Amino acid sequence: MMTQKQQILSHQQQHYTSERSQQANNKYSASSNQKSSHNYSTRNGNEIDYNGNVNQPIEDLFDFKIEEAPPRPPLPGDVVAPPPRPPPPPQSADNGQDETDVFRGQNKGAILLAAKDLHEEVCNWSSKDNDIIAAAKKVALLMARLSELVQEDGASKKELISVAVKIAEISDEVTALAMTLAHHCTDKRMKTNLLNACERIPTIGTQLKILSTVKATMLGSNPSEDTEATEMLVLNAQNLMLSVKQTVMAAEAASIKIRTEAGIKFYWVRQQPWYQY
Repeated sequence: MMTQKQQILSHQQQHYTSERSQQANNKYSASSNQKSSHNYSTRNGNEIDYNGNVNQPIEDLFDFKIEEAPPRPPLPGDVVAPPPRPPPPPQSADNGQDETDVFRGQNKGAILLAAKDLHEEVCNWSSKDNDIIAAAKKVALLMARLSELVQEDGASKKELISVAVKIAEISDEVTALAMTLAHHCTDKRMKTNLLNACERIPTIGTQLKILSTVKATMLGSNPSEDTEATEMLVLNAQNLMLSVKQTVMAAEAASIKIRTEAGIKFYWVRQQPWYQY
């Protein structure tokens, strides 16, 4: 049985618990009233409570209209093709003739093909402030003329020999320029490649002069001897064009290893493609 003291303590504890519960209920009611006082209405009359929830009636949720899709755009009419690209600008040779016309003739011999291959390589670079490119381009054009003389009936012997001599002289210029460039190259491998390519040119040029003289003397003589002289001249011309092309490529690679204080000025500028003019 509880003593009188214990009964008094229990009664006080129950009274305290009842008061705390009543205070909590009053505080919750006041908070609810405060939240409900912050509710506001939208344009449609729907209330939004303190937490941002929309108290929209259920019947209003299904009260909407389906908008029609926008009309399809009209089909395109006749497609106009873009204008064709303009022709490439002509590149004039020393005699004023278009350089590309030199390689468009009916002559499709092996000498012309070798000259065209060299010409296409050197045309990738601008000949301005680059004597190697300028000289190599002259060699290619002169070799194309030599090809015409070799296959032309009744060609002038004097002109045949004269063109061959010019080719050899300009080829020697390419060799001299390449050797000067190689002398100032700081990379041993690039220097060796350039020297190996250009040192063959003088020998092949000398052989070209001899073979062209033989070919000139064979014009209008025994066909078998003339054919043999032509074959030897063709092989020599192909070797010369290949050596000049390899020299140009090796010179371009070696120019990046030239010191500025060397005073060697070869500007390797890529030729702008004709369709970007």
